[in-house]
Amino acid sequence: MTKNSKYTKKELLLLIYIVLFQSIFFFILDYFLSQPLSYRKYIYQENPLENNNKWITILNLGICETFETNIKGFPSINCLKFLILIYYGVFVSWFLITPFLAYKYIDKNRIRLLLKTYLIILLISFLIFLIFPIQALKEFQLEVDGESKSFFDPFIAKLYKLDNRRFCSLPSLHVALSWLCYVAFRFQSDNKIIKKIMLIQLLIAILVFISTFVLKQHYIMDGVISIILVEIVLYFVFGKNQKIKKIY
Repeated sequence: MTKNSKYTKKELLLLIYIVLFQSIFFFILDYFLSQPLSYRKYIYQENPLENNNKWITILNLGICETFETNIKGFPSINCLKFLILIYYGVFVSWFLITPFLAYKYIDKNRIRLLLKTYLIILLISFLIFLIFPIQALKEFQLEVDGESKSFFDPFIAKLYKLDNRRFCSLPSLHVALSWLCYVAFRFQSDNKIIKKIMLIQLLIAILVFISTFVLKQHYIMDGVISIILVEIVLYFVFGKNQKIKKIY
């Protein structure tokens, strides 16, 4: 177990505040990008069908089916609707569970580096959102208003209602933050408790990644690029720190 000072508490609180601020900031950015006269949108409701299908196919790695109006999208897998609980529930991990575990098991220097890593990821993501805005089109969203409604449909319907014109899609910050929570505990020590925490965080990150495209909130490449981005930024941030350079 690592002893942490009051400054570590402040850094963890700062990280939580940044995540909250990020959500508000990117909501405003989404509104700006959704305006007709803003930047070119590579996947957009009003774009030509051929243009949308081309980019959707690329970002879904060719794993697509054709929906109404001939739009393409990731196949609907209704048996995985339960992943909405992961999509919502990960917020509890971000704001409560992971900060507590980080305070208990991660040293102060590592927390500072993780905070720096996340700030760089946010900056890079912001630039990508401006350069390559894409929308998750409503045509291939899961059916949640049919006769055979499941227990999870109201939760999915609420998600679609609250997040129906989002252009800040690639990279997925859902996946990026979840993956960062995993790597926070990776290579920490031979402590069995920390190893178990790491494996649980990895499982959560994988489930979050799957949930993003199964629930039609993201394309597959949104999550893939998020993981690659986290690993690259982490490598350079941690690699410059002589005390933990041996990790890599």
